[in-house]
Amino acid sequence: MSAFTTMATVACSTKRAPDFEGHKRGVASEKLTGLYCTPLDPLDADTQYTAQLGNPFEAKQCFIAGNPDIEEGDILVVSSTDYAIRSVAEWTWGSDVYVHLIIEEAKT
Repeated sequence: MSAFTTMATVACSTKRAPDFEGHKRGVASEKLTGLYCTPLDPLDADTQYTAQLGNPFEAKQCFIAGNPDIEEGDILVVSSTDYAIRSVAEWTWGSDVYVHLIIEEAKT
C-alpha cells in the first residue's frame, strides 16, 4: 500500500454540466464515481494567489491518484456537498501521477 493510498481516504465523485445549447446550460449530472481523494485542506495564500482565485477563505484543495477525466468547471461531490472545481493540475512523483484540485464550495 502506498503512502498516498493511506492518505486518500475521502470518497468522492464528480458531476459535469452538458455543453451549452443556445444560451442555456443543462444541469450537471454524475460523471465519475468511486474516486478517493485526500482530505479537503484549506488553500494557502501563496497557492491561492498563484491560481488567481478571488476568495482565499472558501478555497480548498485535494489530490486524486491517477489521471481521471476531471476538468475545470466540473463539480466535486464529497459527503453530498458540491464543490466547484476551479483548477486541475497534473502532478507527478516518480512514475506516479496525481491531480491537484483547487475547489470552492458551490453557493446556491
